[in-house]
Amino acid sequence: MAASVILRDAAPGDGPGLAQVWLDAARLFTEIDRAFFRVPDRDGLEEWFEQLIARPREGKLLLVADLSGEVAGHLAATLHPPVPHAGRQLLADLGRHTMHVDVLAVAERWRRNGVGRALMDRAMGWARANGAVAVSLETELDNPSSMAFYEKTMGMRRQSVVFRKVL
Repeated sequence: MAASVILRDAAPGDGPGLAQVWLDAARLFTEIDRAFFRVPDRDGLEEWFEQLIARPREGKLLLVADLSGEVAGHLAATLHPPVPHAGRQLLADLGRHTMHVDVLAVAERWRRNGVGRALMDRAMGWARANGAVAVSLETELDNPSSMAFYEKTMGMRRQSVVFRKVL
């Protein structure tokens, strides 16, 4: 693992670091699929993250991996309670407490140093403590390092495929 990584909730002032990690992730995903991803404008990105931090919401997690004061990575996740309506319970997870990882991003220079694993482990602990029994997320099939990370390192199982067509 990266030396002395500190995992903590995102705090005011983290906007610039979160924005940089977001841009690093955007560059990676844009290399994978230029038709689906793009690198966002930096203008306004730091402020957007600061607004997210300023408005914490119940059932939401925004974690930061801090290395010597630098944001090395971040994870955003959402808890989902069981869906009470039987018509929506075809998927077993809809009838249970679950956590969905909305974003896991690690700064380019800190990838493959245990930062992503540490963030995922902390998030799964948070999910368990809040009654979740399963975790879900999406990643790109064309990202072999991401696929290996989730399947081998995190012990997750590939479950579905999303199809997309440009009209």
